[in-house]
Amino acid sequence: METFTDSISISSICSKKSLILKEALQSKFNVDYSIVTEFSIKLLFLGDYVDRGIHSLEVLIFLYALKINHPQHVIMLRGNHESRAMTEHFTFRSEVLNKFASEELYEMFIDSFEGMPISADVNGDYLCMHGGVSPELHSTKDIDKINRFIEPPLKGFLCDLLWADPLDDKEARKSNFTSNP
Repeated sequence: METFTDSISISSICSKKSLILKEALQSKFNVDYSIVTEFSIKLLFLGDYVDRGIHSLEVLIFLYALKINHPQHVIMLRGNHESRAMTEHFTFRSEVLNKFASEELYEMFIDSFEGMPISADVNGDYLCMHGGVSPELHSTKDIDKINRFIEPPLKGFLCDLLWADPLDDKEARKSNFTSNP
């Protein structure tokens, strides 16, 4: 897999008119293939590729195949669900183990998540990330100093960039969530 810097600048590979931003891809696996048959556009995915249903694995492999075959046109940022804690708490780890019975394969996915960039600068106009702007962010160069090859901590700079929930943890626990099948 391609090695990225923590924050990638995509000004050299796309114009403002040809960039599609995709956020929180839902794993229903009814993909609109028209977006990938013509690569005059660039695709920027902002994370959360897994834990969205019973086809997370297929969606992730599809996106990895796109990235491998069209590396200059597909950019995948890391979201908060691309972590060991989230994939163990929700459904991705069990999905991999149920479909392939391979802890080694699951670990390879975790390694690949940790290699994903955590932000992208689009033409100097937009700073994109899955989460939000951290109070610790003073310059985009601060992002390059982050060690992303780790499990995200529960708070701090990396956590802010990957995860910005509007609810306090205590409030989020009061919400009624339904488990994925």
